[in-house]
Amino acid sequence: MKNQLTLLALGLAVCVSAVTDRYQSTEDGFSVIFPGDVTRREDKVKFEGGEAASRTYRCSQGQSVFQISVTPLPRETLRNRPVQDILDLARDGALNAQRGTKAEGETKLLVNGAPARRFIVQPTNAPVAVHLMVVANGRLYHVLGSLPTRLQSEGEDFVKSFSLTSVISVGD
Repeated sequence: MKNQLTLLALGLAVCVSAVTDRYQSTEDGFSVIFPGDVTRREDKVKFEGGEAASRTYRCSQGQSVFQISVTPLPRETLRNRPVQDILDLARDGALNAQRGTKAEGETKLLVNGAPARRFIVQPTNAPVAVHLMVVANGRLYHVLGSLPTRLQSEGEDFVKSFSLTSVISVGD
């Protein structure tokens, strides 16, 4: 009996450890709880003033995808547009990627002092997508949980686990 309790306690400790391990990107200044192994991809984004690196952090489990895209924003965009307009454009871009969808439960909030938007997209016959978009440090952070509808709460938990580890600037 004592051995069974020891094994049970050890098993619970491993499960708790796996759930609470935070993934941290010092390069992009965020941390989040991914539910599994993370892959990182870097792409070049061209701007009028040059080129910058956009990074995507991704974890897949079955039909579920957990992802963070970090895209640098041109200085001109940050200087000439209010941050809420940038978030509107980012939201609209996500919605246009799945035609005929609309944002549900949209909330304006702050993530570590930075302006953000959280919303859900639930297309017919497709996975539910939980989105969080944050503008800080000259970047747009797009946090996404795309899952079967029955697992929507896991996507919400993923998005809520996102935090900025440093906020140098909000909009410029």
